[in-house]
Amino acid sequence: MGDEPASCVGYTNTTFVMNSLVALPEGQGADMNGDGKIDNSFGPLADLLNPTLNGAVKDGGNILLFDMFLGEKPSVAFFRAIDANAKLDDNLTGDGEFLVPSEQFDVSCKPTSMFENARWENGRLVAKSEQWAFVIPHLGSIEFTRAGLDLEVAQDRSGYMGLFTGTWTTCGLTNIGFGSGTSFLDVLVNNFELAPDIDMDGDGLERVVGDGTRVIECVDAQNNVIAKGSDCGCHPEMADGYSVAFDGTGVPATIVGTY
Repeated sequence: MGDEPASCVGYTNTTFVMNSLVALPEGQGADMNGDGKIDNSFGPLADLLNPTLNGAVKDGGNILLFDMFLGEKPSVAFFRAIDANAKLDDNLTGDGEFLVPSEQFDVSCKPTSMFENARWENGRLVAKSEQWAFVIPHLGSIEFTRAGLDLEVAQDRSGYMGLFTGTWTTCGLTNIGFGSGTSFLDVLVNNFELAPDIDMDGDGLERVVGDGTRVIECVDAQNNVIAKGSDCGCHPEMADGYSVAFDGTGVPATIVGTY
């Protein structure tokens, strides 16, 4: 592992490994666009998503760490980790030891995946990040923009519980295959008739049009066609996305090195 573990592992503060992550049902979540209403467009899909989503966390296929400084001016860093000792049965017990990617530290050993504007609000740890990404087996790389967390951290540092939110862009959904040559966006638009609900660029909500099976075109708020084809969700003018909300919990963990 070279010199990096010795120089960067000492950075870490109070570390937790996520031991559950479930999509919240319709009507639960947070106001992500400031209109005073709960945003969670994926709520109707919670029962469909949760076996895969939470299963990936429970079986060790997706090891997500949050390293927190819990002082008066808190900080939160996020790591995608691997097991350090080949003892998978201790990962979620509070005794798990993990390695994190060396590229997630800069040359001064500051994590490159810091959540921004971390602060205490009514005893809860609140923070935001422009990007939050991880991998879910059978789905692929999941990337949220304007991610947020709102957590209650146990006073004895025995764990956390709380809310994770974000926006899943049309391009991110286009890039996730869903079998038979279709994308996750194809399924959302044609099978569930879900539309983007977060206006990321302030020009009104864009729409995605399907033919019953595939995405065929993307249009702007004025109904002008932005692009045609099943990959139109990745056109530069398609900035909007779908709100998502998760409930998550975590238990203590130790970062012992990098890989």
